[in-house]
Amino acid sequence: MLKEIGNLLRPASKPPEKAPRARPKSSIFLTHWDPSFYWHDTVPAPIRELALYALMYDRVVVRAWELILNSHIAECLYNNQDDFALLTELLSNGCVQLLTTRPTKYPGDLINDPYQHPISARVEDQSKHRRFGRERWAPKRWQRDLCQRLDEVVRRNKKCLIFAKDFPKQNLFAAKLANILENRNSYKLSSIREFSGVEPIADLFASFCREPEAYKRFLRSKHVRKFDRDEFFRIELYRCANPKYFPAEVCRAITNLGQSVYMALECDREGLVGRWGEALREPPSRFLSEESKNSARDFIVRLQPAPSPGKALAVPVGRGLGKALAETRRSKAFDNFQKVVATMGRKDGLVAERAFNRVRDDLADVFAEEAARRVMPRSRPEGWLLTLAGLACGGATLGWCIKQLPLPERYKEIVARAEVMLKGVGVASHGGFLLSRLVRSALFIPAARESVVRAIAVRRTTIDLDDDESQESR
Repeated sequence: MLKEIGNLLRPASKPPEKAPRARPKSSIFLTHWDPSFYWHDTVPAPIRELALYALMYDRVVVRAWELILNSHIAECLYNNQDDFALLTELLSNGCVQLLTTRPTKYPGDLINDPYQHPISARVEDQSKHRRFGRERWAPKRWQRDLCQRLDEVVRRNKKCLIFAKDFPKQNLFAAKLANILENRNSYKLSSIREFSGVEPIADLFASFCREPEAYKRFLRSKHVRKFDRDEFFRIELYRCANPKYFPAEVCRAITNLGQSVYMALECDREGLVGRWGEALREPPSRFLSEESKNSARDFIVRLQPAPSPGKALAVPVGRGLGKALAETRRSKAFDNFQKVVATMGRKDGLVAERAFNRVRDDLADVFAEEAARRVMPRSRPEGWLLTLAGLACGGATLGWCIKQLPLPERYKEIVARAEVMLKGVGVASHGGFLLSRLVRSALFIPAARESVVRAIAVRRTTIDLDDDESQESR
């Protein structure tokens, strides 16, 4: 009885506190690295582009085979040992992931073991059973060598490799493309530059989507007798949209639309946000009712983070970049940046541009500090110049400060000798390794910080509810 009374009088224990809910992870899928859409003139250095995205997103995903099929990127990795080493750093530090086919999905006639050589197996499968555009594709000797080097990197860093999800049993590509073509007036295709020339063949290609036998009849009339499959997918669209059969601008419009639909479905299947821009445009949308049109007024101005790859050339790269990015991504500044970005574009959480700028600037500060601590210059001349400039600056500053003090003559002689020694160390140094952290930070941090601030901006997307056209400005 006394025990029961004591239990009643004892204060109730507090329920265990729930752990704070983790924020959703942001992601970016570099769909624009497809060889048909990659504007290599915009970003001559792919590594800098990857570094920029790694600063902005939790997950940066690239199709593994595009490192080979995209000739510009492949040549950069094959010919530039520094670029390949930096890509290895980004993969090993979890900054970038490679997407490829699950080993169990390959046909049994491959020479390369997809478990041991996943990149080589994917490229071999591409050359044997798939098309690149309208043609068969075969890797060159140097591309096969690059595959082997990437295989070694992946074997050492297995977590960087992720496998694509299974394709749905139904042909969603044909269904979605047919819906857009059949309702092209409500989708306002004629007002979208990339798709505006599709009108002359819209009904014909819609029939290809609805009835697979229709596209075969069309190609047979053009003396084509061999077909890879019955269904109408992207490759079949490429074969039909041939400049031999239709005007070039018409082929370009239907190809752009088909590629955009395919990329959107792939992003949905993988649960990733696609990278749109330049030659690749997001598929069109339409208002199904007046109610949905009115609700869109809440999003007339939508703020989104907009990386500026053209300005990414100033982002510092060099040995140690992967570690610097990994440490930055573990920081509170990176987490705060992600939280602010997650509220952008929501009806209940439109953030002011100054809020975005604040967290972006904090992120730039952290990255600049980490880069100054860890990133080494890419080349010996670059490191030598940086070292010499830093030592000269430090020596001059030291000499000026000492000379302002009323010191005996013998101390001034010591200062003069120190200045000479500093110059000698600058000449003898290699790659900046002897440069002190203090001097290096003083030179490096402002430039690194400014490069990130300039490369990450806010894009405003405005929606004209009268003609459904989207206009983007920065």
